[in-house]
Amino acid sequence: MSQDPTTAVFGSYNARSMSAEVVAKGFVAPPQFWNILPLGNSVLTGPRGSGKTTLLKMLTAPGLETWDDPRAEEASALARYSGVFVPADRSWAGQVEVLTQCFDDQLRSDLGNAAFVLHSLRAMVQCARWRSGQRGSLRSHDRANIGSGIEEQIARGVYQVWGIEQPVGSFYGLQLALRDMIGSLGKVARQASRESAYEEALREHPAMDLDLIEVALAFIERFNHACGEEDHVWAFLIDEIEFLPQGIQTKLVSSMRGRDPRIIQKLSIAPYTVTSTEQLSTPIGGWEGHDLQMVDLTFGEKEQGYAFSRELVARDIGPTKRTPEADEVLGVCELLGGTGFFERPPGEDAYREGSANAMAIKELAEKDAGFAAWLADHGIDPEHLQDVTGVRRSQTIQKAIAIILLRREFLHDVQGELKRRSRKRHTVYVGEEGIFAICENNPRLLKALIGRLLALHIAGKLRDGTRAEVVEQACMEYQLHLRAIEVGRPVDEALIPRRFVDAIGGAFADGVYGEQFDPEPPLTFDVAVPDRLRPGLTTMLNQLTHYGAIVPVGEHSYRLAHMFAPIYRLPLRKGRSRALTPILRPPRTAVQMELEERP
Repeated sequence: MSQDPTTAVFGSYNARSMSAEVVAKGFVAPPQFWNILPLGNSVLTGPRGSGKTTLLKMLTAPGLETWDDPRAEEASALARYSGVFVPADRSWAGQVEVLTQCFDDQLRSDLGNAAFVLHSLRAMVQCARWRSGQRGSLRSHDRANIGSGIEEQIARGVYQVWGIEQPVGSFYGLQLALRDMIGSLGKVARQASRESAYEEALREHPAMDLDLIEVALAFIERFNHACGEEDHVWAFLIDEIEFLPQGIQTKLVSSMRGRDPRIIQKLSIAPYTVTSTEQLSTPIGGWEGHDLQMVDLTFGEKEQGYAFSRELVARDIGPTKRTPEADEVLGVCELLGGTGFFERPPGEDAYREGSANAMAIKELAEKDAGFAAWLADHGIDPEHLQDVTGVRRSQTIQKAIAIILLRREFLHDVQGELKRRSRKRHTVYVGEEGIFAICENNPRLLKALIGRLLALHIAGKLRDGTRAEVVEQACMEYQLHLRAIEVGRPVDEALIPRRFVDAIGGAFADGVYGEQFDPEPPLTFDVAVPDRLRPGLTTMLNQLTHYGAIVPVGEHSYRLAHMFAPIYRLPLRKGRSRALTPILRPPRTAVQMELEERP
């Protein structure tokens, strides 16, 4: 398995290793949380660190009962189901893959399904134990009155259905028995992988014939009846289904069309992995908008996530003081170094004489002949910017201001020729909204970066220069760890992730700092993928999307993650598109020649 660059760079913060109660204590709800809360099937997608596991854990009773937030009661009212969180057991998935290489396809499929069903049943029993246990400290959510006698009746009614050999008289007993079955299944599978004589014992294991919906309903019907809630819904919250065998992924997707209204599913999946939206739109699967809803944790426009990021940072800062001696609490804007380099005050005064924008335009026009020519072509006098108003302003200098600011910052005159300035500790990307954009409003990236800044603050070393150093260092580490992403071998040299990103970043930088001033340079690349194109390009694009290194902005269009903006000195926006093939030249590779062909 390839290494996750976000983990390599920013540490191992991951909700997967935390209980729902711990997750709830630091939880800030993104807008998408309110989309997945209501009753119904959902598929949650987003790159690493975007919060998929966190959101699924917050749909469980422990999460909703523990969340201390003004809208927690509203969330609890919307979640009218019992949330059963089923984590992806990566270690077991890896073991199954290794063990089953010598098995036939049917045995391999049955073994993967058996392991998944046992893990899911164990999670359901844990949910039942919580529902019938003590009440929550802040509020009660999805609680049930189940006495010990009724609990024993339910356990004794399902143990044989689940293939448990000995009678069980409690939910905890069911949980332990399921754990033992998982262990015995693994033991027999390992024996069968070494000696074919054990294959028959594996085929006869009681878990091999279990169907999740059927065996779950045996428990759900009894539990619901005992509570007097015959139609109560149970939601299987299945995390990271990309780690499950392909057959199970297909079965989960197909079951979203509804085999029983008392069971729904909310799945999380990394974007562009084995199970794709193609499966979700087939007749055998659920139909988006009818049987399920797709919820993407990325933000199409970076500004849409700023409020969420701001609240997340405020929660992480907590009651931290501005200085050890001061009584005032440290603010988000103060920690991050102001609003941001690109965020200038809007309105009529934004380009008045003496304003920051007016000074930047005048200064750049004096040293940049390409920019001066562009101003002249549009009839703009940098000494009289107040004359440029309304639509004319919005279509010229207002649209170009980000490029103007960057060229002024990074181009300097060397004996009459403009050269790109090399400075390591620039403050262009320091500031509240700049850091939000660089982190793509991704909780894991943002929390880790805030941790580094808070450490500087506590040490009394937080300055604009040190902020810039933290941001730049994080971005460089992220770029360095692109080499950990596996795309398969052999692979064309142009499709090695770090070289691919570097080629694109360099091409975009040439557009921003070229001799001719371009107010809207290309910052997005288009990829037309013919059916006959070899898989290498698609695989690499999928992997880079999975890890958040590139961001889809259209069906075959992508931009670089803003994490690379400080490296290539790029603006924090999408820009217009250009074709991929010219970006990758030279040299002209076989892949590029295939890209030039039309289907």
